[in-house]
This record gives sequence, C-alpha cells and structure tokens, in this order.
Amino acid sequence: MRTTLVLEDSVFEKAKRYAFEKGTTLSELTSLALNSLLMREASHVNKKKKKKYTLPTYGTPGGKFLTLEEMAELRDEGYEVI
Repeated sequence: MRTTLVLEDSVFEKAKRYAFEKGTTLSELTSLALNSLLMREASHVNKKKKKKYTLPTYGTPGGKFLTLEEMAELRDEGYEVI
C-alpha cells in the first residue's frame, strides 16, 4: 500500500542512512519498524490484561476442584489458568 508519512528531517536522514547501511529500502525499514512496535505493544497488552488463577493440586488443603466448564469460564473471563 502506498501512503505518505510526515517525518522530522533528522529522523528521515537517520532512517535513510540506516536503511542504506543495512541494504534495504526506507519503505521496508519503516514497515519492519512499525510491525515490530505493534507486535511488542500487543504482547505487552496481552500479558498485562490476563489475571492469574492457580489451579489447586491434589491434596491442597481447602483446594477447590474445578469442572471443565468452570475452567473454561475462567479462561473466557480473561484469567490465565496456570
């Protein structure tokens, strides 16, 4: 897809030089950089959103045994079942 970006002159020059040194184009560099940022942000959000729920093990005093339906419900509510 073609688009127009407005960059600060200093950012443009640094990016153009970096792309040249790496043997790639400014377009490819920009796409890779944005993709990297978006993936990192998505990963950070996904890790932060999940609440933890530790499943009881056999013999845990006061431990509750969950049915498969209860475990699915916890997962669907955003808990990370560990």
